[in-house]
Amino acid sequence: MHKVSGIGGFFFRAQDSDALTRWYRDSLGINPVPTAESEKSWRQEAGETALTSMPGSVDQFGQADPSWTINFRVPDLEGWSRRCARLAPTSRRMRTQRSSPG
Repeated sequence: MHKVSGIGGFFFRAQDSDALTRWYRDSLGINPVPTAESEKSWRQEAGETALTSMPGSVDQFGQADPSWTINFRVPDLEGWSRRCARLAPTSRRMRTQRSSPG
């Protein structure tokens, strides 16, 4: 049986795509999609990834209006949260939660 071996991208619309791309680079350390051969794309570390649909009434997204959510694995959740708060103090508060795979 042929099966998917990983996630090759996560695509979504944004009102200010350039600003959001910079925020992902500066806050999350995710390089933008390369536009030249000399640029490197972001590579995630090995680990489990959950892919699941959820009922429209689920409250785990924190708000009723988002139609998607994404979880990032970070080795230092508290440090990462403080850094993001400093870099984007006016952005919506991000929910942080410890979890373990499985």
